[in-house]
This record gives sequence, C-alpha cells and structure tokens, in this order.
Amino acid sequence: MSLGARSWEGWLADYRAVVARMLRDERLGSACDLGCGDGSFARSMLPPGTALSGVENHEAKAGAAAAAGMDVLVHDLNTPLPYADASFDVVFSHFVVEHILDADTHLAEARRILRPGGVAIVGTENLASWHNVLALMLGQQPFTMTIALSPTKRLGNVFQPGRFGALGEDESPHLRVFAHQGLKDMLASHGFAVERMAGAGYFPLPGGAGRAMARLDARHAALILAKARAPRAA
Repeated sequence: MSLGARSWEGWLADYRAVVARMLRDERLGSACDLGCGDGSFARSMLPPGTALSGVENHEAKAGAAAAAGMDVLVHDLNTPLPYADASFDVVFSHFVVEHILDADTHLAEARRILRPGGVAIVGTENLASWHNVLALMLGQQPFTMTIALSPTKRLGNVFQPGRFGALGEDESPHLRVFAHQGLKDMLASHGFAVERMAGAGYFPLPGGAGRAMARLDARHAALILAKARAPRAA
C-alpha cells in the first residue's frame, strides 16, 4: 500500500471515530446513508440494532449492500428521494456532496427526511487541508481538485500519483470542493442548525499526533465533517 493510500485509510479511521462520538447521545432507531456504497462504512459507525437504509446510484454497490441485508434503493441523489417526510433519526452523507451536481437538492432532501430534531452527519475532503494549501503554494492543483478538471482523468498536480491516468470504475469527479466555512454555510442555508464542525486526519502528521491536531485545528484537517440538526417541532 502506498504512503498516500495509508494516509487515506488512517484519515478514514479517524473520521469513523469522530462520527461515532458525535452520535453517542443521539436517538438511533433509524438511519439512512445517502451514497451508501456497500453499506459497510455507515454500519461501522452505528451501534448494533440501528435500522439502516441506504441510497446508492451505483447498481453493483447497491447490490452488495442489499446482499449484506441492507434496505437499499438505486436512485439518483440529485433528485428528490422516495421517502416520506420525517422518516429517519439520522441521515449520513459521507464524501458525496462534492460529487453531486445538485447539492442543494441533496441537502434539502436530507433535511426533509429527518424527523424534527434529527441529525445529519455530512463529511467531505477539506480544500484547506495543509496538503492542498502546499500544492497551491507550489503552483499545483490542490490534490482534492485533481479529479475536478476532467470527468475522466487526474490532472494538474505533478505530485499526484496517476497523473493523466483514468479515474477508476468506482470513482467519479469532484464537481465542487469545500473548506470549513463553505460546508457550514451550505448546511445553514438549508435550515440546519450546525452544532459541531470537526476534522479527521491532519497532513502530514500520523496517528495520535494527527488526531490531536485535527481536534485543535479542524479548519486545516484532511477531512471535515459537520453535525447538523433539523429544526425541532414547534
């Protein structure tokens, strides 16, 4: 496994731990993962017994989630969801919003299907992570944006492994990128109360040092995530 792949896997492990802490005191009877993949990522952050549904536009991934016992729909996340209002206690959107053509519909639907007082957890790569800032200082495309210039190829950064190479079958381009305030503002614009912004992973620090710095300086963490609450019933 390459250094970049090891860093990414470590950041994801930190991310899962942050989400689990965010949900510790929440009602978790039902959850929906928007862009669920095979379902394993969301399941790893939820306690046993949580009823987990998912929405996925990739048929093979949706099939894997269904084979694992998940209630999953194959559906375009740019469009309204086929769920009733106030259907879930928790809605996840992990590393999806940067790929969505219509992010406003995606977030509006996340709020609609949450019960009053329910929680959305939305996470994405951080444009302001130090590895992206350093790339800009060197006149390079930020790493997070090397799959934003072309829908099929990695371009713009001489330090990016696989430059000029085609995106993998399971990859899709980034249509927008977020920093700390951008993610917070997007959620607030759809009526969410953003209760906590957090970070996971911290370039170039590994392990415990990276986790400590991500807590202290989430604005420059490798990954950013928000805990946002739907309005409570009047």
